[in-house]
Amino acid sequence: MTYYNIPKITEDGIFDGNDGTILKKQIFNIAPTMSVIDTSAFASACFEDMMTRKSLFKLSAKSNEFVDKFADLKICNSVIELKLDAFSLLPELLPVGLLLASSKLGNQGGNFWVKDSDCLSWIDQQPARTVIYVAFGSFPAFNQTQFQELALGLELTNNLFFWVAHPSITFSP
Repeated sequence: MTYYNIPKITEDGIFDGNDGTILKKQIFNIAPTMSVIDTSAFASACFEDMMTRKSLFKLSAKSNEFVDKFADLKICNSVIELKLDAFSLLPELLPVGLLLASSKLGNQGGNFWVKDSDCLSWIDQQPARTVIYVAFGSFPAFNQTQFQELALGLELTNNLFFWVAHPSITFSP
């Protein structure tokens, strides 16, 4: 939703429309009913190299233009009930449900990272509904301090937890 609204975010002066440089480090929202977004969580903000940042920004902007111009239908991997406010702003976007690569452990289709299935036997031994699951996605969104605070917070709950975090998640721009 954020990248689909690059023209609006650029017009609002949040980042530079030429290269994706963040002009205002802030928290904002696309619409009043939506969750707030921290500019430091933008994928382009996660790269120190300006050329990489600019390329990612341009790719996102051009992809949106291309889709608008040539696609008859836009689909996404989500469920309307999870993000009703976002989908109300993009009625032409069709959520097709959460798509899983496969129910077979050996099939890696749709995954970017190598799957580690060692944890499955541990999870299977836990009582139902007792494990907190935390997943961060493919792009880092935390600095080292924030990441450690989150880990400590999870530990202090005294609940079992399982989290999925690529080693680069704590990359600090």
